[in-house]
Amino acid sequence: MNSMIQTVDLTKKFNDFVANDHINLDVKEQEIKCIVGENGAGKSTMMNMLYGLLQPTSGKILIRGKEVTLNSPVDAIANGIGMVHQHFKLVPSLTCLESALGKHMLQFPLLYSLQLQEVLCHSPFLWHI
Repeated sequence: MNSMIQTVDLTKKFNDFVANDHINLDVKEQEIKCIVGENGAGKSTMMNMLYGLLQPTSGKILIRGKEVTLNSPVDAIANGIGMVHQHFKLVPSLTCLESALGKHMLQFPLLYSLQLQEVLCHSPFLWHI
């Protein structure tokens, strides 16, 4: 299967503090990965780099084998990356699925079903589109 998202030696430093140290991740087509760790392990930092909210100190992000620079969430979305934020960043008037899919829900209304919403919203894992 083809790689959809890859990180190669992805590193993020905040002054002398290393939040992510040479992270190598490869997510293939139709594959689900779960990023698990204790508080402060760097999970959110990595996801924020993949979503364009933070810039890596070094390393590469590849989407479908092509190196990309994600300067903002607009860049991430244009490359097919969406992110469901922790609950305090969600819009209260939207359902979990609406928050995740945003405008894409309007393009694919058949995806919006109670069964799919139940699966996505009650998963113990951070879910990304």
